Amino acid sequence: MSVRIVDVREVTKPIASPIRNAYIDFSKMTTSLVAVVTNVERNGHRVVGYGFNSNGRYGQGGLIRERFAPRLREADAATLLDATGENFDPDRIWSAMMANEKPGGPAGRSHSSCLSRGLIGLKVRLWRNLLRTANDSAGVRR
Repeated sequence: MSVRIVDVREVTKPIASPIRNAYIDFSKMTTSLVAVVTNVERNGHRVVGYGFNSNGRYGQGGLIRERFAPRLREADAATLLDATGENFDPDRIWSAMMANEKPGGPAGRSHSSCLSRGLIGLKVRLWRNLLRTANDSAGVRR
């Protein structure tokens, strides 16, 4: 069975921390929480990669839900795999997310896009390690 992405889920949540500095009031800050769901099952449970963007950045839910996640869901599964065809290739996943994106652009737009892609890209790398571990061990911790 070839591994593939079956869903990418995002939710934006408030950080709601009473911390502030000269530039940022964290009580108004949000974060994006992402789950990348695969077709792989271990011990009766789907292998899912979870992640969130770093504090000090606002959530990028709109970009993730409207552009990046649909591109991953619509991509031919084989185009997202490494040379072995058994695991994901983060660079190929990055390329799928970047399809039809204009390089550069206004600082705000490119900055937000970069954060969104970085968020998913980082999680794919961590999640790829999880899949490798899942393939090499008796099970995956939930």
